[in-house]
Amino acid sequence: MKYKLKMVIKISRHYLEDLSNYFLPIMLKMTEARARVNEGTELEDLYKISYSVLNDIDLMFDRKNLTLQKKFTIRLKDAEGIILYKMLLNFPIAGDDVWRVLLRNQIVEQLDKQIA
Repeated sequence: MKYKLKMVIKISRHYLEDLSNYFLPIMLKMTEARARVNEGTELEDLYKISYSVLNDIDLMFDRKNLTLQKKFTIRLKDAEGIILYKMLLNFPIAGDDVWRVLLRNQIVEQLDKQIA
């Protein structure tokens, strides 16, 4: 079985800014809260690992936002891509928030093709 070492997301600046300023802070808070709720269990360790990976992704996105590019190709390690994929799938979004639904769907579709 051959494993890919990297996953790639192609995204515009607007989507990257929304991911960085809206989605990731909430995902980090949710993961931190779940780690506290599951304190003393095996799930606590998994949430701590997920928090660390999401924090690394957040830093990567912040660095990308400092550039003047309008389109980005973001390379993620497998673990980063899978955790981002799972967190976006479980992220609650109001049905009338079309912009964020489209953003989530675009990222999830790109990652899903590379995970399968």
